[in-house]
Formats: sequence, C-alpha cells, structure tokens
Amino acid sequence: LPYDRSHSLSIAYNILLPDPARTPVLKELLNGWQISGISQWQSGAPLNLTNENISGTMANGDPIGPVQVAGTEDILVRPILVCDPRQGLSTGQYANPNCFTAPSPGNNGHFQLPYLHHPAFQNHDLSLFKNFTLGAEDRKLQLRFSMYNFLNHPLPFFQGGDPALALNFDNGVLDDDSKANFG
Repeated sequence: LPYDRSHSLSIAYNILLPDPARTPVLKELLNGWQISGISQWQSGAPLNLTNENISGTMANGDPIGPVQVAGTEDILVRPILVCDPRQGLSTGQYANPNCFTAPSPGNNGHFQLPYLHHPAFQNHDLSLFKNFTLGAEDRKLQLRFSMYNFLNHPLPFFQGGDPALALNFDNGVLDDDSKANFG
C-alpha cells in the first residue's frame, strides 16, 4: 500500500540540564536550562512502477500503452523483470534499471515487484529553553530557541512523474538516459 512503512521510530525527549552555579547572579544565568526534541526515522514508501513511469516502444515498434499490451485501458502496464532490481545498485540508487525490459502485446510485466523502497526519511527538531523566576515562585518567564530539521540535511524523495523513475524503451530496449538516471 502507498502508505506502508516497514519501520518507523519517533522519540520525544526533554532533558533538564544540571545546575552548575551556586552564586545568586550566576544561578539566574546558568541554571534551569532544558533541551527537548523529537527525532523521527522512517523507512521509505514502496516503489511501484506503472503507466506513468513506462514509455517508448515495444520490440515490435508499437507504442507502449495499456491497449497495445493488455487490450484494454483498465489494466496498468508494468515492466518485465529479468533480475532482482534490489541487486547490483550503485551508490544512491534505489532500483537497478538493467533489470527492467519492455512488455510486449499480451505479455504484461510483473504485477507485484520485489519490495523496493523510496528513500528513507529522518528528521530532528530541537528546542533549548531557560526558565526565569519572576518575583514569587508562581510566575516565570521562558526564553526558547527552536530549530526544525536542525541537522539541515536534505530529505530526498521521489514524486509522481519523477524523471528519476522514468523507464523509456526504444524498440523494447531501455534507452541510455533511463539507464543513467533511473532510481
């Protein structure tokens, strides 16, 4: 299913830092600091290849389309697998393009591909804050610094119609652009 994630972990934390100062002036500046945050890790969504990813011509020269392959618009066109697309990956690659060939009339590809994943997701939000006591113990002022995605790293993902998932066949053979850029 499109919303399936094999692994998901979220951790929320709040840490009261130790109070190092003992003198009244330094106590107000150095004591009472806290760190809180949320960290998330999640495996990628399932990667599925259908009509929107496949284009070009079949080995017989006909265009690749549902009517040409299956005889009806109601069936999605899928590539044929010749090896396991999870094997032989280059760095940063999520599926091996050499494992896909074009379908032919009456011979649609695999309905269920091996479990391929989009890129994994991770995010870390962090807050640092300090409580100041105002007069009586029941009144406080809080100074807070919040950072979202504080590691400031890219979060790669594929989206619908992404050229990195395009399989373009020329007479049933995957073209060089698709081989170089796919997955």
